[in-house]
Amino acid sequence: MLRPGTRVRKITKKVGQPAPEGKIIGTTGHAYEVQWDDGHVGIADPVGLTKVKKKT
Repeated sequence: MLRPGTRVRKITKKVGQPAPEGKIIGTTGHAYEVQWDDGHVGIADPVGLTKVKKKT
């Protein structure tokens, strides 16, 4: 389960298409509210998200 504050990446459908990244800011039922790095906020299905590992 992903929590608010977790960095995520959206799975893309096209090969070579850059995957948008953002931060979970809340939950709505079975979906997540995400603040994307480009500034917009959207609702994302958890099936289409992967957790971004912290850079070391």
